[in-house]
Amino acid sequence: MAGKFIKPGDAMKILYATDGSEGALAGAALLGALALDSTSQIQILAVQDRGEEEAEEQTALAAARDALQGCAAGITTTLRRGHTVSEILDEANDLAADLVVVGTRGRSAVERFLTGSVAERVTQYAPCPVLLARPLQGTLLDRILLGMDGSDCALRAATWLQTLPLPSVCELRLVTVVTPHEAVFASRMAQIPAMTEQIALLTEQEKDTAHRQLKETAATLEGSGKRVTTEVREDEPASGLIEAAQTWHADLLVVGSQGLTGIDRFLLGSVSEKAMRHAPCSVLVVK
Repeated sequence: MAGKFIKPGDAMKILYATDGSEGALAGAALLGALALDSTSQIQILAVQDRGEEEAEEQTALAAARDALQGCAAGITTTLRRGHTVSEILDEANDLAADLVVVGTRGRSAVERFLTGSVAERVTQYAPCPVLLARPLQGTLLDRILLGMDGSDCALRAATWLQTLPLPSVCELRLVTVVTPHEAVFASRMAQIPAMTEQIALLTEQEKDTAHRQLKETAATLEGSGKRVTTEVREDEPASGLIEAAQTWHADLLVVGSQGLTGIDRFLLGSVSEKAMRHAPCSVLVVK
């Protein structure tokens, strides 16, 4: 199911799911860093699982509201009862949300982002982009890295970023990761030395294409007032993006949910899934 595509200047409807944990409250810090105005709406959601006391969820809602005190957007709260993932997805549909925000760590405080966790399943099935929140390195959201691979989904992510009310200090870095064909065909090249030059040429052609596509996308984003830099790296795509986010000290990594493979469902093991698990910063997945 595809969510609506909002335009720059449109009021945003944001669903922010919380369980009161530190990881969930990181979502409030990210929302507070956005330049949201009074026309936008943030719906704070807590889900009461069977057997839990309602007081715990009410405390989580109050903590999230307190954390958003400085935000200009309209704030509402709601408590639903049932299965956490199902209730978040149902609320996103009922709200016609433009964005869902969830933490990457819940009350269990597990150090790694677990396969099958609430955040991963919400990202897989949500009708709109999903922001998986990790604590900001500072107090500002001023460095956003966008992974570009030439796919329609990556281009859509770039377009969607223009609708997000980013702070004026924000800088965008567009990164394409090209996997050297020399590494892919290393064993065969050893047997056929004549292939070496042709394979190296193919890699250079892909890098030239990447530079051209990044330049075109950067020009579009700069036209909407964004500060933009570009970079082409040689690496495996997921590792390259994660390393780029690490070395640049990105506050947010933005990826499309599908790459050039054109696979219709969100595949476990894809670039976006690896980024969600291992990125040092928050991750926004745009469908």
